[in-house]
Amino acid sequence: MTKTFIRSVPRELPHASIYLDDLFEIEDIFVNQAKILSTPIAITFEYILGSSIKITTRDELIEHGGSCSEFSLRLKSEKAIVDISVIDIIGMAHIQFEIPYFLEDQSWEIFSKVCQVFKTRSNVVKLCADAIPFKIVLLPILWILIVLTVSLVRHQSPSPLLYFGGALLLFAPMLLGMIGIWKKNQIYLRFVRVNQ
Repeated sequence: MTKTFIRSVPRELPHASIYLDDLFEIEDIFVNQAKILSTPIAITFEYILGSSIKITTRDELIEHGGSCSEFSLRLKSEKAIVDISVIDIIGMAHIQFEIPYFLEDQSWEIFSKVCQVFKTRSNVVKLCADAIPFKIVLLPILWILIVLTVSLVRHQSPSPLLYFGGALLLFAPMLLGMIGIWKKNQIYLRFVRVNQ
């Protein structure tokens, strides 16, 4: 008897700000995978902006314009009786990813392609903030305590530059983390090639 471990597909994508080019590329990934099934399944997409605007065509989405930090890409199919949100952008939280049941066999291939789209547009500041361990917040406090202890033992007041310079260097990762945490994921409802 052999045992194999099955790793499930991750449900989170990298933090990013994407454009319509990227969104339509993601749609094409799903459409192409649905076409190569033994019984091809026709799928359509619906776009939910915020919690109140539902858009059903690409042309309407292009016409709407602007940007938003709460967005859902819904995949629909009458044949497979499915209506699922495959991409959910929810402000500062991780971007959520789902695979419809009829594409489960291709889930890793789809995930890797979609993830690559998001990595191309990844938000570096937000990714750095996620990578910083929470305990780093304690470093500035530890630095000040060390400087105070050394000054008490030596009976000499240290230079203010030592206090503030060292504290500033230690506060930098915390500041980066705070900026990154509050940065929202976005979808810009325009094509990136217009900006290039």
